[in-house]
Amino acid sequence: MMVLAPATVQEAVDLTYAAFDYADRDMNPVLILADGVIGTMMEPVELPEMKSDEEIAAIRAGKAKWACTGHQLDYANRAWIQPGQWDTKKMQAENEKAAAMYATWEKDIMVEEYQVEDAEVVIAAYGISGRIGKSVVDICRAAGKKVGLIRPITVHPFPYASFDHINYDVCKAVLDVEMSIPAQLVQDVQAGVKGRCPIETCLCSGGNIMSREAVLEAVDAILAK
Repeated sequence: MMVLAPATVQEAVDLTYAAFDYADRDMNPVLILADGVIGTMMEPVELPEMKSDEEIAAIRAGKAKWACTGHQLDYANRAWIQPGQWDTKKMQAENEKAAAMYATWEKDIMVEEYQVEDAEVVIAAYGISGRIGKSVVDICRAAGKKVGLIRPITVHPFPYASFDHINYDVCKAVLDVEMSIPAQLVQDVQAGVKGRCPIETCLCSGGNIMSREAVLEAVDAILAK
């Protein structure tokens, strides 16, 4: 499934609306990967305009052939979810259809690349860790330290191409920052970096929130090498 990771409450709102559109388009689940910080913090947000009754009716009319709308179960035509097939040929055909759908998701990838071009350290982080990482970049840049950020907004499919934008002639390391022990995002970071520079980690877990000071310390340790 597509996995979207917001870093702000506004982004959580926007991605939730987008998730419904993606799920509706593909008839496939979409996951919003919001951590506990995003789930409990308060920030002002702007909500999109409500759809009119006419717009909603038009949307529903376009789904009359398959949507569950409270009618009697019709096995032949709609409201029938069958994830598997006894016929293996039909099952493979469904798998091939799904694979073709997954391939179309490349165009939907969302990522924030921030101050990456000349960075000697590139922070890779998503969600609230990515938000903290961006503030670390601003602090470092103000101090004359060349630090950048790659923040996947679409965690799956993963923005591997963004790691091709790093200048590996000057980049000393990519710093994977995440609230997970052991690290998990680092596996995709490794696939994106492709061995072109070292990868370091800055981790916390157990309900602890990633601290800006910890990330700054990890960045300075890399720059000092």
